[in-house]
Amino acid sequence: MVADMLMLAVEQSSDTGSVAVLNNGKVLGEREWDGLALRSCGLFACLKELLAAVALDLKDICRYAVDVGPGSYSGLRSSLAAVRAFALPGKLPIYALTGAETLAFEIMQEFPDDLVQIVGDARRQQLWTCFYGKNGNMPVVQPKIQLIPENDFYFAPGSVIVSPDWLRLQAKLKAMAGKNTRLIEEKRVPKAGCLGKLAYQKIQLNIPGEPLRPMYLHAAVKEKESVASSQKSE
Repeated sequence: MVADMLMLAVEQSSDTGSVAVLNNGKVLGEREWDGLALRSCGLFACLKELLAAVALDLKDICRYAVDVGPGSYSGLRSSLAAVRAFALPGKLPIYALTGAETLAFEIMQEFPDDLVQIVGDARRQQLWTCFYGKNGNMPVVQPKIQLIPENDFYFAPGSVIVSPDWLRLQAKLKAMAGKNTRLIEEKRVPKAGCLGKLAYQKIQLNIPGEPLRPMYLHAAVKEKESVASSQKSE
């Protein structure tokens, strides 16, 4: 008999947060909340309700999964702080994934295409994007997430294009799309249930997770100032 692997997955990279409990990669229950309305209390309120619904306690969880971005600065930091606090007493493992990979994984379950392109708003007249190819049931990034000036952005031929920032980018993306472009014309965000399913699959294959820290696409302001200052002094 396969031993239970009860996992708690937390996703807060967008303004829609979610939390899920999984057993051996199967979702037992999931809850979502409006992060803009509930802010930091959303996770704890929904987690309490979710654990009661599946008749479990935090002490029953043996592993955690968390999204490290890119996305909401406050959401990513609060997710990581929460799972670290939950995992600390029992020194339980935490598996980290990017929200882009989680979203690509979900889209690949819905569409037969072998290539998914994720595009997000990186602000400062820049977009972030990455491509995922299908390898069995797993998305494989090719290459890593990249920052691209808005005017240099392009769609990958033959891919399904999806954006967690659709509401902000829809005009631009629609204007760029050709008649053969597979553009999902709605906001799609990573979900905790898919995050947990993908984490479970990768754990079974001994694939290491992402570094356990938020993924920030832009260098810190102080770092930029330091670099600029050193360049002037040379």
